[in-house]
Amino acid sequence: MNIQSKTPVARKKAKKGDVNVSGSNLVNQVKFTADEKAQYDRNGFLPVRNIFTPEAVEGIRNVAERLIQQDKMNTDGTLSRVAFRLHEDPTMQEIIRSQEFADVFRDLMERRMIFTEAQAFELSKGGTGLPWHFGYISFGYIRPEDMACTLWVPLSPVNAKKTGGGMAYVPESIYSARRDYDLGSMLADHMNKGDDIEELLGGFKQAHEAMEPIFEENAVEDDFNVGDAFLFNKNVWHRSSRFQQKNATRRIGVAFRFIDLNSHLDKERWKAEFEFGGGISTGIKKYVYAAQEDRFSRFTDVEHGGAIRFSKDVKTVV
Repeated sequence: MNIQSKTPVARKKAKKGDVNVSGSNLVNQVKFTADEKAQYDRNGFLPVRNIFTPEAVEGIRNVAERLIQQDKMNTDGTLSRVAFRLHEDPTMQEIIRSQEFADVFRDLMERRMIFTEAQAFELSKGGTGLPWHFGYISFGYIRPEDMACTLWVPLSPVNAKKTGGGMAYVPESIYSARRDYDLGSMLADHMNKGDDIEELLGGFKQAHEAMEPIFEENAVEDDFNVGDAFLFNKNVWHRSSRFQQKNATRRIGVAFRFIDLNSHLDKERWKAEFEFGGGISTGIKKYVYAAQEDRFSRFTDVEHGGAIRFSKDVKTVV
């Protein structure tokens, strides 16, 4: 991966609706090698080194800290607090509309992506964070075949062995969640008809619990410096890693979400998935759930099965 750090330049403000404004001093230019592209295609994920400048990290941290204070503290040992709609902040807008940011997706994924949201997650010391899951809540409103991805940004260094606080993930080449989306759609159809699927859910729960040791056996974890990021597609099973840094009480990570430009709205699946609480195919209600935010409330001007790119809620394409 080749990195070209940006020298300070006069910042060009992104106007509302502008896409790919060049000249930002928030995002470094990143170029991927052929081996890195092959690794992403094979595994579904890739660390992206030194993508953000110190100024960008400071801006992301400021908005994350401000918004996360508004959430009620959770003490169940998972995530302590969550914040939504970070993308409405001007600094975040400049980041996602910069040419350098768009180039990451065009170079690595060779596709255009719709930016949908940014969230912040706080993990307190000793917290385990989120269990094994995939993108059934974050991307539950699009069809199983539509591609989507997340760019996760740690705002403090991550040492997988010493401090934790990062993520663990299973390569798609070993086990992909692609079939789990299809299973979720099948169950959603039954749920929306009012069918009794408790027996089916019980079977899926047992299957999921049986898979967890296999996930752990094949889990991959990476170290990250501040300014790094981690890109993974919606089919990657992942979980949080317990945060155990000695000289810190919490860590914050930020997630940028994207869906493919040609994604279509699946209202029927999302209705069932959201009411269930996420993870129909795991058989566990409210498995990974964020009640504060309903992504389904956004693209209301698009009919079921319609192309999301035509929605008035689509503001940025990278």
